[in-house]
This record gives sequence, C-alpha cells and structure tokens, in this order.
Amino acid sequence: MSNRIINLFFGLGLAIIVCWLLRVMQFFFLPLAIAVLISFLLNPLVNRLTRRKVPLIVAASTTIVLTVLFVWLVGSIVLGSLLSFQDQFPKYESKINAMISEARNLTHIDIGPLDNLRLRTELSRLSLSSMVASTLNSFFNLIWYLLFIFVFLIYLVFGRPKLPLKINQAFPERQAARINEALEAISHQVQSYIGAKTLTSFITGALVVIVCLFFTVDFPITWGFFTFLLNFIPTIGVLLAALMPAAIALVQHGWVTALWLLVVLTAIMLVLGNMIEPKILGDSVNLSPLVALFALIFWGWLWGAAGMIVAVPLTASIKFTCDNIEELRPIGALMGGKV
Repeated sequence: MSNRIINLFFGLGLAIIVCWLLRVMQFFFLPLAIAVLISFLLNPLVNRLTRRKVPLIVAASTTIVLTVLFVWLVGSIVLGSLLSFQDQFPKYESKINAMISEARNLTHIDIGPLDNLRLRTELSRLSLSSMVASTLNSFFNLIWYLLFIFVFLIYLVFGRPKLPLKINQAFPERQAARINEALEAISHQVQSYIGAKTLTSFITGALVVIVCLFFTVDFPITWGFFTFLLNFIPTIGVLLAALMPAAIALVQHGWVTALWLLVVLTAIMLVLGNMIEPKILGDSVNLSPLVALFALIFWGWLWGAAGMIVAVPLTASIKFTCDNIEELRPIGALMGGKV
C-alpha cells in the first residue's frame, strides 16, 4: 500500500475523530467558538484603550464589564418580551381557533380546534426562544454555556495582546515574524468580517422593530432580536425572520396586514442582503455558495441551531486562515466563490 493511500486513510480517520470530538464535547467547543468570534469584536476596543496608555488589565476589564452589561440588558429586554408573549397567548389562541373555523367552512375540511394543552406545552419549550431551546436542554444548561463563554472570553481578551510576545519567545526571529504577520492578517480579516456582519444584522433587526411598530405587531423587540440572530444564517434565516412576525400579524390584524408586512420585510432584507451588505463586506469573504451551504449543514448537524448561526463566520475564519498560510492556500482557493 502506497504512502499516499495510507495518508488518505489517516486523514479521513483524523477528520472523523475531530468531528466526533466536536459533537460529543459540544458543551466545551461551542462556547469556545462563540467566545473566539466575540473576542474579535472586542479586540478593537482593547487595542484603542491600550494605545491611549491605558493599562492592559484596565482596558480588558472595562471591555469585559461593558460586554456583560450589554448582554444583561439585551437579555432582560428579550426575555421580558418572550414572557409577555407567553402570558398573552390565550388571546391569540381564540383568534387562531376562529381562523381555523373560517378555513373549515371555506374548504369543507374538518380541522379540529387547537389542543390547548399541547400548544401550551410547545410554547413552554419555546419560551426562552426556539433558537436556544433547540441547542440547550434547560435553563441551567443555558447558564452553563454562558459561564463557559464568559470564562473563555476573559482568557481571550486578556491573552490576545500578549500573543505576539509569546510567539517571539517560542520561535526564531524570522519564523516568529512570519507567524505574527499571518496571525495579524487573519485577525484583521476575521475582525472586519464579523464586525461588518454584526453591523448589518443589527441594522436589519432594528428595521424589523421599526416596521413591526408601524404595523402595530406585538413583541417587535422579540422579532428584531430573532432577525439579528437569523441574519447570520444564509437564505433560510432571513426567510424565517420575515415569516415569524407575519404569522403574528396574521392572527392580530388579518391577511391584508400580514401580507403587506411580509412584503415590506422581504424587500428590506433583499435590499440589505443583496445590495448593502456586499458593499460593506466587500470581496474579502468570497465564500462559495456551495461551501456556505455545506457549512450550514455541517455546523448545524454538529451543534444544532447555534451551529447554524455561527456556521458562516466560522467557515469564513477558516478560509481567512487558509488564505494567509502558504501551505493551505489551495484549500482557501477551493473555498472561494470567485476566480
């Protein structure tokens, strides 16, 4: 058996083991991946503070505290909106039953009324949000994940500025310079992409809140928050983000308002996704649509809904890494969408 075949089987076996570890140790690797992505958003603030002669420990601590306060504020608002939705569900239940009766009269198809107990059971599963509930089994698991993310984030934010010095100590001067140059390029590309994607997702979510307020759709903050998260999922995410508030509008105001809301939201997301976002992101990402689809399936299979949200940012980060390491550039080229 030739060395090439042996290397092929060895590589396949190693890939299977890595996938198995990522799936089995999701409780460790998923928070780590999220913390790494968040750290790229926080590094510019730390760097700006340190450039102004602020000590690293003060700059990093300030950044962490501001991040925790922001997450707590957003989480409180979204959780309050979700709990309000649960409290007001009986109002929607009666309207849905009336719509089912009307549909039964028009189509002559016997559709039974809503099963109150079943719907309440499903609603209780979705009370924290469908995206979180599909990944985490309970509220305590959510706290566990958040604690893991927080711990990883502390190490990453405090340790990132010291990394070039450690590399200089660990490698010869010329090799250390090459490694630091590659890491700096990778960090800049990932940071630019994640920052731009987060900005466009925030703008999309804010516009959804404004449109829902204009159409007097209940829980606009909830739909804006979901839109912010779902915008990281290519194609499918924006479709779900438009359908959820439209479904509530259908129950609240009827077909006409729901249809207009769906049209407006779809138009906003198409304009932002196909015109504004590409200009902000530029050609730096250049991921093949097939690679993006495979990434969505792969990371979704590994880590559920949370994996689908981080799929494209993680895959883009892998591509940036391949682009800046000479031996891996062929892989980066194959992952690209433009020749």
